[in-house]
Amino acid sequence: MIETPNTYGWDRRLFTGGAWGGYYFPRHLNLYSFERLAELLHRLGLAVESQRNLPAPLIWIYSLQGAVQARFGWKSPLTKIFGVKNIPLIAAFAFLDIAAIAMRFKTSNQQAISRKV
Repeated sequence: MIETPNTYGWDRRLFTGGAWGGYYFPRHLNLYSFERLAELLHRLGLAVESQRNLPAPLIWIYSLQGAVQARFGWKSPLTKIFGVKNIPLIAAFAFLDIAAIAMRFKTSNQQAISRKV
Protein backbone atom coordinates (compact mmCIF):
# COMPACT_ATOMS: atom_id res chain seq x y z
CA MET A 1 0.00 0.00 0.00
CA ILE A 2 1.26 3.46 -0.96
CA GLU A 3 -0.21 6.82 -0.07
CA THR A 4 1.27 9.81 -1.85
CA PRO A 5 0.23 13.21 -3.18
CA ASN A 6 -1.69 13.19 -6.46
CA THR A 7 -0.44 15.75 -8.97
CA TYR A 8 -3.86 15.75 -10.67
CA GLY A 9 -5.77 16.75 -7.53
CA TRP A 10 -8.32 19.44 -8.33
CA ASP A 11 -7.01 21.79 -5.65
CA ARG A 12 -3.47 21.77 -7.05
CA ARG A 13 -4.60 24.10 -9.82
CA LEU A 14 -5.60 26.68 -7.19
CA PHE A 15 -2.08 26.95 -5.80
CA THR A 16 0.27 27.87 -8.61
CA GLY A 17 3.79 29.13 -8.21
CA GLY A 18 4.97 26.40 -5.85
CA ALA A 19 2.51 26.97 -2.98
CA TRP A 20 0.76 23.60 -3.37
CA GLY A 21 1.20 21.61 -0.15
CA GLY A 22 1.93 18.35 -1.98
CA TYR A 23 5.38 19.68 -2.82
CA TYR A 24 6.23 19.30 0.89
CA PHE A 25 10.03 19.03 0.50
CA PRO A 26 11.94 16.93 1.60
CA ARG A 27 9.18 14.39 2.26
CA HIS A 28 7.98 14.19 -1.33
CA LEU A 29 10.89 13.93 -3.72
CA ASN A 30 8.83 12.27 -6.45
CA LEU A 31 5.21 13.10 -7.25
CA TYR A 32 2.73 11.03 -9.22
CA SER A 33 -0.66 11.10 -10.85
CA PHE A 34 -2.82 7.95 -10.66
CA GLU A 35 -1.55 6.93 -14.07
CA ARG A 36 2.14 7.55 -13.37
CA LEU A 37 1.97 5.71 -10.04
CA ALA A 38 0.29 2.69 -11.66
CA GLU A 39 2.92 2.70 -14.42
CA LEU A 40 5.74 2.76 -11.86
CA LEU A 41 4.23 -0.12 -9.88
CA HIS A 42 3.86 -2.20 -13.07
CA ARG A 43 7.51 -1.54 -13.99
CA LEU A 44 8.47 -2.80 -10.53
CA GLY A 45 6.61 -6.05 -11.12
CA LEU A 46 3.54 -5.23 -9.07
CA ALA A 47 -0.10 -5.54 -10.08
CA VAL A 48 -2.30 -2.65 -8.98
CA GLU A 49 -5.34 -4.04 -7.19
CA SER A 50 -6.96 -0.69 -6.45
CA GLN A 51 -6.39 3.03 -6.46
CA ARG A 52 -8.49 5.66 -4.75
CA ASN A 53 -8.58 9.28 -3.72
CA LEU A 54 -8.12 10.15 -0.06
CA PRO A 55 -8.93 13.33 1.85
CA ALA A 56 -5.91 15.63 2.04
CA PRO A 57 -6.65 18.28 4.69
CA LEU A 58 -2.97 18.79 5.56
CA ILE A 59 -2.11 19.44 1.92
CA TRP A 60 -4.77 22.19 2.00
CA ILE A 61 -3.20 23.61 5.18
CA TYR A 62 0.34 23.58 3.75
CA SER A 63 -0.96 25.09 0.49
CA LEU A 64 -2.61 27.97 2.28
CA GLN A 65 0.44 28.52 4.48
CA GLY A 66 2.62 28.68 1.38
CA ALA A 67 0.27 31.09 -0.38
CA VAL A 68 0.07 33.37 2.68
CA GLN A 69 3.83 33.31 3.16
CA ALA A 70 4.44 34.13 -0.50
CA ARG A 71 2.02 37.05 -0.34
CA PHE A 72 2.60 38.48 3.15
CA GLY A 73 5.95 37.05 4.29
CA TRP A 74 7.07 34.32 6.67
CA LYS A 75 6.26 36.22 9.84
CA SER A 76 2.68 37.13 8.94
CA PRO A 77 0.17 36.39 11.74
CA LEU A 78 -2.05 34.82 9.07
CA THR A 79 0.46 31.96 8.82
CA LYS A 80 -0.55 30.77 12.30
CA ILE A 81 -4.24 30.75 11.37
CA PHE A 82 -3.46 28.25 8.61
CA GLY A 83 -1.35 26.03 10.86
CA VAL A 84 -1.57 22.30 11.50
CA LYS A 85 -2.92 22.98 15.01
CA ASN A 86 -6.11 24.57 13.66
CA ILE A 87 -8.35 21.52 14.15
CA PRO A 88 -11.61 23.16 12.93
CA LEU A 89 -9.90 24.19 9.68
CA ILE A 90 -8.45 20.70 9.20
CA ALA A 91 -11.92 19.21 9.75
CA ALA A 92 -13.43 21.64 7.24
CA PHE A 93 -10.86 20.68 4.58
CA ALA A 94 -11.40 16.97 5.32
CA PHE A 95 -15.14 17.48 4.78
CA LEU A 96 -14.45 19.44 1.58
CA ASP A 97 -12.31 16.60 0.19
CA ILE A 98 -14.83 13.93 1.24
CA ALA A 99 -17.51 15.87 -0.66
CA ALA A 100 -15.15 16.21 -3.66
CA ILE A 101 -14.51 12.46 -3.65
CA ALA A 102 -18.27 11.80 -3.55
CA MET A 103 -18.59 14.02 -6.65
CA ARG A 104 -15.78 12.04 -8.36
CA PHE A 105 -13.15 14.78 -8.18
CA LYS A 106 -9.52 13.79 -7.79
CA THR A 107 -8.04 14.98 -4.51
CA SER A 108 -4.41 15.75 -3.73
CA ASN A 109 -3.90 12.47 -1.90
CA GLN A 110 -4.06 9.00 -3.38
CA GLN A 111 -3.73 5.43 -2.25
CA ALA A 112 -2.62 2.48 -4.35
CA ILE A 113 -2.80 -1.13 -3.22
CA SER A 114 -0.67 -3.54 -5.20
CA ARG A 115 0.64 -7.08 -4.99
CA LYS A 116 3.62 -8.94 -6.34
CA VAL A 117 2.97 -10.62 -9.70
